Amino acid sequence: NQYYMDKGVLKKQFWKDRLNDIPDPEYIHHSVLACSKDVWEKLHLMHVTLIHKHVNVERDNVLDLACGYGRLAKYFNNYIGVDLSPDLLAIAKQNNSTKIFLEGDGRSLPFKNKEFDWTIIVSLKVMIVNNCGDKVWSEIEKEILRVSNKCLVLEYGHLLPESSGVYRSPNF
Repeated sequence: NQYYMDKGVLKKQFWKDRLNDIPDPEYIHHSVLACSKDVWEKLHLMHVTLIHKHVNVERDNVLDLACGYGRLAKYFNNYIGVDLSPDLLAIAKQNNSTKIFLEGDGRSLPFKNKEFDWTIIVSLKVMIVNNCGDKVWSEIEKEILRVSNKCLVLEYGHLLPESSGVYRSPNF
């Protein structure tokens, strides 16, 4: 029996409240991770560097699961972002008008089998396991494996870029 504390991360209101708590639009990253701007910029650079190392951003068809406000959308030609928060998706659409964003839950994705070359997830695995448990993560992982050929799992580590990195499930 795994201990976890459900903080409501699978509820739309949780993310609406997170957005409402942001003091300034310049700190939109606080909606997904409350950290200093300096740390956020380092994490973002690390994530983009890893993406370019593993994914052909010009050609590959990419699903960004739990895309939040769409910060990674501009780096891909063939991109679909999915998030369960309509509030975060509204920001994503406003900032990336040429990209596709859909409201959805990672446990039941509206895509064909192996429709994507890659699914990118940022801090989703740790957040789900810590807040909802292994069973919910297993449901999401099963869907990722169904709709994608590969998955790039990026985590925040302990807010230190050198401790973050790529997680590869034996299934990916």
